[in-house]
Amino acid sequence: MKDLSIPGVCKLLKRLRVSYKRGQEHVHSPDLEYDKKLALIRQAQRQCQQDPQRFVFLYEDEHTYYRRPPSGSGYAGTNGPALRAEQGHGYDTTRRIAACLDVATGTVIERQRGSFNVKEMARYLRSVEKHSPHAETIYIA
Repeated sequence: MKDLSIPGVCKLLKRLRVSYKRGQEHVHSPDLEYDKKLALIRQAQRQCQQDPQRFVFLYEDEHTYYRRPPSGSGYAGTNGPALRAEQGHGYDTTRRIAACLDVATGTVIERQRGSFNVKEMARYLRSVEKHSPHAETIYIA
């Protein structure tokens, strides 16, 4: 493409149906059951508002976050390799957090680990269950 002019590149991209797009904050998947699920969530919320002792409603989410080493600065040869980031204890780690928000009380129940396998998820859900020992049903959305 080095022989093409800028307008020539633009025409080529247009012909290939490639365009410049802004990123989206949220990407929605086409869930055919979305309306049905939303109705069930609203029904559970109403039930929890009417009898908060027997029914608990929680919003739950999980997130993986990374801790990367900080980049340093220093002198190096102009044509030499770039400086490497400092390596130290606790750097370049991956963590997974799962948390629930109790809608009625505002309490957050969370668990962090290096990873969440099936055993860790079961432990997390047991800790959520311990939060409301008298609840007959705990809804998690």
